[in-house]
Amino acid sequence: MELEPADEVTVTAIVENTSNKPGFYAEHGLSMLIEIISKDKTTKILMDAGQSTFAFLNNAQRLKIDLTDINAIVISHGHYDHTGALLTLKGKIPKRIPIIGHPNMFDKKYSKHVRLRYIGVPFSKDDLRHIGTLTLTKSPVKVAPSACTTGEINRTSISSSSNKLVVKKNDTLVKDNLLDDQALVVNTEKGLVIISGCAHSGIINTIFHAQKLTNQENVFGIIGGFHLVESDPDTIKAVLEILKILNPKVLAPCHCTGFLAQKIFSDNLEGFKLFNTGTTLKL
Repeated sequence: MELEPADEVTVTAIVENTSNKPGFYAEHGLSMLIEIISKDKTTKILMDAGQSTFAFLNNAQRLKIDLTDINAIVISHGHYDHTGALLTLKGKIPKRIPIIGHPNMFDKKYSKHVRLRYIGVPFSKDDLRHIGTLTLTKSPVKVAPSACTTGEINRTSISSSSNKLVVKKNDTLVKDNLLDDQALVVNTEKGLVIISGCAHSGIINTIFHAQKLTNQENVFGIIGGFHLVESDPDTIKAVLEILKILNPKVLAPCHCTGFLAQKIFSDNLEGFKLFNTGTTLKL
């Protein structure tokens, strides 16, 4: 997919697991606002919405984010901690905007951590249609002249799938391979900026997929959840070695990445940035 190079990209964490700023609320979840400036035109993309309406609205207000200006919504995958506050946008956006996700995002998803609990999208497909035009597709979608979704990600390298995440199929719980996991890719003059929700497909698979999709090798920034929180040190170090080769100038792993992986990356990669609730990165 051909993408025009953007002049500037700004990524703001509306909701993330941690916060070091007074007045902001952190929670297990992720929501980001991506602002893309290209040829004096700004496109604002909301990627995910965190877990709770309370945290989402409080933090958006403190960040002075005008929710009525959002041009598109991208849903990284169908888990509650990325979709929980989406319905709060109903009535706030004066026009119908595109909402992009994968056909599997409304599957009945559960976690077997400690006990069985539902972790899927906490509303129906029809509820979301009250906000905008819903597109559920496995294919990449161009969201702006400089940005597209990855669509379903090919898994050829290190994966992050967990046996504790399951989905109900015909009244039977089976492993959820989370094929609905996708990322957002923005092309810039400096290289690709890849923004992941959880990278359940594997962050390296996500990067390779984005490079192939855009026919661009240079990766300038990687931001979002890397889902390495349950990975052993050897897996994290294998990811590190590939990241060293890619040498992104900005690396901002958050949410489900885990403190061990963040520590290893911060010790070994000059581009490491802390990215928590209320943080804005300009690329």
